[in-house]
Amino acid sequence: MKAILRRARLHIPPGQRGEALLVEVLVSSMVLVTAFAMAASLSGITARALRTTEDVTTLALAVSENIADINDLASRYTYCSGKAGFTACNGDTPGDATYYTPKNNATLMDDFQAACGLTTSFNTSLINEINTLPVPTGMNRIVSTDTNDLQARRFRVTYSVTGTGTNTGDRVELILPNVATFCP
Repeated sequence: MKAILRRARLHIPPGQRGEALLVEVLVSSMVLVTAFAMAASLSGITARALRTTEDVTTLALAVSENIADINDLASRYTYCSGKAGFTACNGDTPGDATYYTPKNNATLMDDFQAACGLTTSFNTSLINEINTLPVPTGMNRIVSTDTNDLQARRFRVTYSVTGTGTNTGDRVELILPNVATFCP
């Protein structure tokens, strides 16, 4: 009603009243179309962000599960009979000192202590066993001796995302096998 009164005050000639109404309808339509387009665009951006977050969470969970498997191997890793492996030395309970090292044999104990000082071979069997574990889908895994550990008893597991599109950075885990805690 106000629009009609406003037009009447402006003295719009009778032939042009329809044109003014048409312009108002076109402007209103453009405002509505723009608002709907912006809402649709915002919905799409939000959906992509949620999908990327879900992908990152899935990758992080897969890496955490893989690290749990590696920690399990590291907890069962022993040094018996003059070589490293996964066989209990004198006891059956992981965590017990007699499980990890040959306590009752002086020669084998000397071999163990010598192996503790070697920079390359102490974790070789363990690293080889870790490399047989499946790598999480969409990830690269590199297992190496930690260069910051002078005795080379600790090793580094580095995960990185393969391909492009998801930039999560690398995840690095430093793992010290339980048997290394018994090294002199």
